Amino acid sequence: MGDQILLMIDKWEKPIRYCLNRLGQRLWPPKYILAIIPLSSYRLRSAQLDNRTFIWWIERDIPPHDRNECAAYRVQLQLDAQGVPVINIQSGTDIYEVSPLTVENLEAHLINVAQDAPLIIPKMVKDIGS
Repeated sequence: MGDQILLMIDKWEKPIRYCLNRLGQRLWPPKYILAIIPLSSYRLRSAQLDNRTFIWWIERDIPPHDRNECAAYRVQLQLDAQGVPVINIQSGTDIYEVSPLTVENLEAHLINVAQDAPLIIPKMVKDIGS
């Protein structure tokens, strides 16, 4: 089962990161230094929870930045009991299943989920880039 989730991560990581980056740019546009150098105002993180579940977060610090909380949306890729991949997106108000499982549906669901309030989660220090 562990190999199966690794195959799904391999297939879905780039599309999920791409869609989350687009969402981040839409929700939290970059700030510019000297009006030409973009400075990202969000982070992407990921983690494997177990041999059936992998998650990604897009998050932004909540001002003042010395607090230990951030606003976030969460994407979870997991294998159900039959070994079929399922993607869920979590906002601060609900969890949405991406169905049918396509990149286009993932992006459409992320746009819709962005209308919800974000999760408020503890800030983590490890970034995976943006």
